[in-house]
Amino acid sequence: MGLNYTFLRNLESKELITGIMIFEFFNLGLPKILKECGADFVIYDTEHSGVGIETIKMMVAAGRELDLYPIVRVPSLDQNSISQYLDAGVKGIMVPNVKSAKEAKQIVKLAKYRPIGERGIAFNVAHDHYSPDDPEKKIREANSSNIVIAMIESKEGVENCEEILSVEGIDMGWLGHFDLTDSLGVLGNFQHELFTESVEKVSKAGKITNKPLGFLDINQSMLLQFRKLGFSVLGYGHEVLVFQKAFKDGIEMMKHLKTGGNM
Repeated sequence: MGLNYTFLRNLESKELITGIMIFEFFNLGLPKILKECGADFVIYDTEHSGVGIETIKMMVAAGRELDLYPIVRVPSLDQNSISQYLDAGVKGIMVPNVKSAKEAKQIVKLAKYRPIGERGIAFNVAHDHYSPDDPEKKIREANSSNIVIAMIESKEGVENCEEILSVEGIDMGWLGHFDLTDSLGVLGNFQHELFTESVEKVSKAGKITNKPLGFLDINQSMLLQFRKLGFSVLGYGHEVLVFQKAFKDGIEMMKHLKTGGNM
């Protein structure tokens, strides 16, 4: 059932996995465009974008035959948002601002089937490609291929990051750097020692628990820094930033063109 995603093959070995987050461009051609660019995953944001389940369901369907692992960042730790997005065919669930092992266990309870969690049962729907296969087989495959990502993006989350990542069923930690600097009282200052110390603690927790870590930015030096720290899942910003950067560079290039003769 489904594809043998490069994302899943490389996750455990911590080989580099690359992708992007989507805030605005929810176009049905987008998954194919991303795959042609070499992306392994896409994160569809529903925390800040305002889009709902119908939009996400169409985006996942548009990319169903592609080796492009679809993840949704849900608005919050909420049963409806987690279970409904999974039933709609999303493979990965990213939950913002996880602060404790208790919260992490609740996420797993909602996102994984028994015996790991208590996810509600719905078969022959989008998540199992409407197939009539054996239900027990579907449960095993879903529990192994649907990953749960805990975003660590607060002072409290950093303090408890090792305990969070140790929870069975939490498959990855993701460092939310802007929110973390805000929580630390140093908004946007990624050179501040409070931030760098927090990053080091999360990096260490990933190594201790043997859980992969993710990070997203458009700044290449920051991406290199986090890769050196052992972060193996890297996103190249979100699509608005990427479009703005490329388009601005193109505009500036055209403004400096020199004509070779009279028009």
